[in-house]
Amino acid sequence: MEFIDPGRSAFTWSTQEVGYFDPKTDPKEDLPHIDSKRHDFNLIFQNVNAFISHIRGILVFKDEITIRTNIHLCLRGTALEWYIAELTDQDRENLRLNEVESPNGWLQKLDRRFSLSSNLCRMRLTTGSGVSSNACEAAHQLIRYAQILGIHNTHDQLSLILKYFNLDRNFENLHRLLTKPSCGTSIEEFMRILYVTEQENKVMNEWSMNGFDSYFIEEEPKKQQS
Repeated sequence: MEFIDPGRSAFTWSTQEVGYFDPKTDPKEDLPHIDSKRHDFNLIFQNVNAFISHIRGILVFKDEITIRTNIHLCLRGTALEWYIAELTDQDRENLRLNEVESPNGWLQKLDRRFSLSSNLCRMRLTTGSGVSSNACEAAHQLIRYAQILGIHNTHDQLSLILKYFNLDRNFENLHRLLTKPSCGTSIEEFMRILYVTEQENKVMNEWSMNGFDSYFIEEEPKKQQS
């Protein structure tokens, strides 16, 4: 069934016709999906490669600028969360300005963000390969891996982060300073606590390396020239 009418203007956009990208944990194939809320027949892609291929097909008869300035309307679920929460204002502006097929355009960005396999996520959680040494950045990565592996409960995601920090030498001291999150702890609250704790841990490490007193020694006043 065709959802795009090539005869329509290259400069018009209908998200319902184009379809939606709603990535799932382990998609088997992309199938048309009945949206029970709208009672319309919407095409929803669960696999990033299938969605990218679909957009490339639309590029044949749709205007490049029209596509890159409207493609965000196709995002749902974790894809929409990525666009709103993970990208900066500058990132979103670049997506509107860069060509769809360029290295920093929509298709490459989507591929890099959503093409991680479950096996790769498990490998990174086990070995630490590819995980940032910055605590907050690492936490965001671990949440992403958890989502791909089907772990969507916030408390389970935060528990996974603490478990990883406990096993990674880079975060051993930090793990001891962190308070175990409760079932009601949000990701935003945890990230704020993590940031503050990481800064405190850095100061403590500097004290241990340079000596506690060095932080309280004032510079001697310069002698006035006679």
